[in-house]
Amino acid sequence: MQRLQEILFLCSTIVFTTSENLTKPNLLMSCLTRSVHLESPLGNEYYVSWLGAQPDKNWLDAKTYCRKMSMDLVSLETHAENMLIKEFLTSMGIEEIWTSGRLCNFPSCQYKNEWFWTASLKRIPAAHDFLISDWALEGPARQPDNKSFNITGKLEECLSLSVNEYDFKEGLRWHDELCEVRKPFICEDNHSMVVNEFL
Repeated sequence: MQRLQEILFLCSTIVFTTSENLTKPNLLMSCLTRSVHLESPLGNEYYVSWLGAQPDKNWLDAKTYCRKMSMDLVSLETHAENMLIKEFLTSMGIEEIWTSGRLCNFPSCQYKNEWFWTASLKRIPAAHDFLISDWALEGPARQPDNKSFNITGKLEECLSLSVNEYDFKEGLRWHDELCEVRKPFICEDNHSMVVNEFL
């Protein structure tokens, strides 16, 4: 009963503070009826796109879909959460997902040209912070490498958790990628639901 009250409170709070382009009753219903496919030991709830029969989406469409359920793309802010999601993906044979990670390269961003979790607005540790980051280490250049820029002229501004294409033994690690690429995704509870038109 307590969990139901928490969800109802969370959903109603988000509905009446969001500027999403949905009617408030529809947003409330989407929040209350959302599917939960995974739960962390701490009680965080996750929606998994392929278990919910959602097609792969680009980063922005995935983020928008999550927000319609009063969730956001997953932010891998702790070692425990990073390992939980990596182990879950490995057990299901999934090689890549979108996270909420994004390059802070737009005018209103507080972490100029650094990476941050858009769901919580927290800075992502730099690649050289080995103990608290999970950027891929192998390949022609360490991640983030913005490798597509020389080919497409577009910046790799979004963060995926992906199997390293240069060293499969390295397993799932953080990679910068073009935001327009379609990938599976995982949404997680977002109690703050910060609405920002640039995210």
